[in-house]
Amino acid sequence: MQNSNEIEIYELRSDIKVIANDLKQSNQIINKLDASIEKLTDISNNLTKLLTLQTQKIEQHDQVIKNILQETEKRKEFIDSRLTEVSHNFTELERNLTNRMDFDVKKILDSDIKKISDEAKKNFDAIEALIDENAKSRDKRIDKLEKLSYMMMGGGVVIGYLVSYLPGILKVIGILH
Repeated sequence: MQNSNEIEIYELRSDIKVIANDLKQSNQIINKLDASIEKLTDISNNLTKLLTLQTQKIEQHDQVIKNILQETEKRKEFIDSRLTEVSHNFTELERNLTNRMDFDVKKILDSDIKKISDEAKKNFDAIEALIDENAKSRDKRIDKLEKLSYMMMGGGVVIGYLVSYLPGILKVIGILH
């Protein structure tokens, strides 16, 4: 009987050693999981900060673009008023000169006025083209910034999703009992 008790005690000791070893391994796995979760939390926090910064930059760019558009509109209005004024002055000049000069001189002046008017129109068209080019360039930059922020938000969602299912995945793989 004492022999069977000794065998039982020996088996119990062996079982306790196995359980203690399993417990150590489980603690090591849990510690590694805790460290991984902390790192993923840090990554998530950093992504959130990065997204916040990108949002602020986009808002700042939007404000700059609004200011540029307002300034462009002011300049366009100024140019329009100056063109109207110049056109009115040319009309007045033409009227005065027509009354004073003969037909040949009038022809020469008409030609000069047309050239000046055409040149002013070309300048205005060039300015308008520059404004359109700036607007297109700005729109491309905004599109790039929006795409980048959407990609970052999507990455954050994917990481968050993976973090939330990490214990289940580890159970399936067999790392966590």
